[in-house]
Amino acid sequence: MIPHQANIRIIQTLCDLAGIAQDKAFVNIHRYGNTSAATVPIALCEALEQGKIKPHDDLLVAAFGAGLTWGAGHIRWGERVTPLGKSDAQLPSCDHTALDLLSKAIEHCKRHQSE
Repeated sequence: MIPHQANIRIIQTLCDLAGIAQDKAFVNIHRYGNTSAATVPIALCEALEQGKIKPHDDLLVAAFGAGLTWGAGHIRWGERVTPLGKSDAQLPSCDHTALDLLSKAIEHCKRHQSE
Protein backbone atom coordinates (compact mmCIF):
# COMPACT_ATOMS: atom_id res chain seq x y z
CA MET A 1 0.00 0.00 0.00
CA ILE A 2 1.23 3.48 -0.90
CA PRO A 3 -0.81 5.81 1.33
CA HIS A 4 -0.97 9.58 1.63
CA GLN A 5 1.75 10.57 4.09
CA ALA A 6 -0.20 13.08 6.19
CA ASN A 7 0.62 11.51 9.54
CA ILE A 8 1.32 8.04 10.91
CA ARG A 9 -2.05 7.76 12.71
CA ILE A 10 -3.96 8.13 9.43
CA ILE A 11 -1.76 5.48 7.81
CA GLN A 12 -2.29 3.09 10.74
CA THR A 13 -6.07 3.69 10.71
CA LEU A 14 -6.23 3.14 6.95
CA CYS A 15 -4.39 -0.17 7.37
CA ASP A 16 -6.71 -1.22 10.19
CA LEU A 17 -9.89 -0.33 8.28
CA ALA A 18 -8.66 -2.04 5.11
CA GLY A 19 -7.47 -5.14 6.98
CA ILE A 20 -3.91 -4.64 5.73
CA ALA A 21 -0.91 -5.37 7.93
CA GLN A 22 0.80 -2.10 8.86
CA ASP A 23 4.17 -3.42 7.65
CA LYS A 24 2.67 -3.59 4.13
CA ALA A 25 2.24 0.20 4.06
CA PHE A 26 5.15 2.18 2.64
CA VAL A 27 5.91 5.04 5.04
CA ASN A 28 8.33 7.90 4.45
CA ILE A 29 6.66 10.70 6.43
CA HIS A 30 9.55 10.64 8.91
CA ARG A 31 11.88 11.81 6.11
CA TYR A 32 9.78 14.46 4.33
CA GLY A 33 6.76 15.30 6.46
CA ASN A 34 3.44 15.94 4.73
CA THR A 35 4.27 17.09 1.20
CA SER A 36 0.56 17.58 0.42
CA ALA A 37 -0.48 16.41 -3.05
CA ALA A 38 3.00 15.00 -3.72
CA THR A 39 3.01 12.40 -0.91
CA VAL A 40 1.79 9.45 -2.99
CA PRO A 41 4.03 10.07 -6.04
CA ILE A 42 7.08 10.64 -3.83
CA ALA A 43 6.35 7.48 -1.82
CA LEU A 44 5.74 5.48 -5.01
CA CYS A 45 9.08 6.59 -6.51
CA GLU A 46 10.90 5.88 -3.28
CA ALA A 47 9.29 2.43 -2.92
CA LEU A 48 10.44 1.62 -6.46
CA GLU A 49 13.97 2.86 -5.74
CA GLN A 50 14.13 0.69 -2.62
CA GLY A 51 12.93 -2.42 -4.45
CA LYS A 52 9.70 -2.61 -2.43
CA ILE A 53 7.58 -2.92 -5.59
CA LYS A 54 7.97 -6.08 -7.65
CA PRO A 55 6.63 -6.93 -11.11
CA HIS A 56 2.88 -7.68 -11.03
CA ASP A 57 2.42 -6.38 -7.47
CA ASP A 58 -1.06 -5.14 -6.56
CA LEU A 59 -0.83 -1.66 -5.06
CA LEU A 60 -3.46 0.24 -3.13
CA VAL A 61 -2.88 3.99 -3.30
CA ALA A 62 -4.95 6.25 -1.10
CA ALA A 63 -4.84 10.02 -0.63
CA PHE A 64 -6.76 12.56 1.41
CA GLY A 65 -7.09 16.30 0.99
CA ALA A 66 -8.76 19.32 2.50
CA GLY A 67 -12.34 18.91 3.62
CA LEU A 68 -13.88 15.70 2.34
CA THR A 69 -11.52 15.31 -0.62
CA TRP A 70 -10.09 11.83 -1.07
CA GLY A 71 -9.08 9.36 -3.71
CA ALA A 72 -7.96 5.75 -3.90
CA GLY A 73 -6.94 3.38 -6.61
CA HIS A 74 -5.78 -0.14 -7.33
CA ILE A 75 -2.71 -0.45 -9.53
CA ARG A 76 -1.53 -3.77 -10.89
CA TRP A 77 2.12 -3.01 -11.51
CA GLY A 78 3.61 -4.13 -14.82
CA GLU A 79 6.84 -5.91 -15.63
CA ARG A 80 9.24 -2.99 -15.36
CA VAL A 81 10.39 -1.75 -11.98
CA THR A 82 13.60 -0.08 -13.17
CA PRO A 83 13.84 3.35 -14.80
CA LEU A 84 14.21 3.67 -18.56
CA GLY A 85 17.02 6.12 -18.01
CA LYS A 86 18.26 8.99 -15.93
CA SER A 87 18.15 12.67 -16.74
CA ASP A 88 21.17 14.90 -16.48
CA ALA A 89 18.91 17.95 -16.20
CA GLN A 90 19.96 20.44 -13.58
CA LEU A 91 17.75 22.90 -11.76
CA PRO A 92 19.03 26.46 -11.88
CA SER A 93 20.45 27.72 -8.61
CA CYS A 94 18.14 29.89 -6.54
CA ASP A 95 19.15 32.27 -3.78
CA HIS A 96 15.61 33.47 -3.06
CA THR A 97 13.21 32.38 -0.35
CA ALA A 98 9.77 31.06 -1.24
CA LEU A 99 8.32 34.37 -0.01
CA ASP A 100 10.65 36.29 -2.34
CA LEU A 101 9.54 34.14 -5.27
CA LEU A 102 5.86 34.59 -4.44
CA SER A 103 5.95 38.29 -3.54
CA LYS A 104 4.91 39.54 -7.02
CA ALA A 105 1.96 37.15 -7.11
CA ILE A 106 0.94 38.11 -3.57
CA GLU A 107 1.05 41.82 -4.43
CA HIS A 108 -0.98 41.20 -7.59
CA CYS A 109 -3.64 39.35 -5.59
CA LYS A 110 -3.77 42.12 -2.98
CA ARG A 111 -4.23 44.79 -5.67
CA HIS A 112 -7.04 42.88 -7.38
CA GLN A 113 -8.70 41.45 -4.27
CA SER A 114 -11.64 43.86 -4.28
CA GLU A 115 -12.40 43.54 -8.01
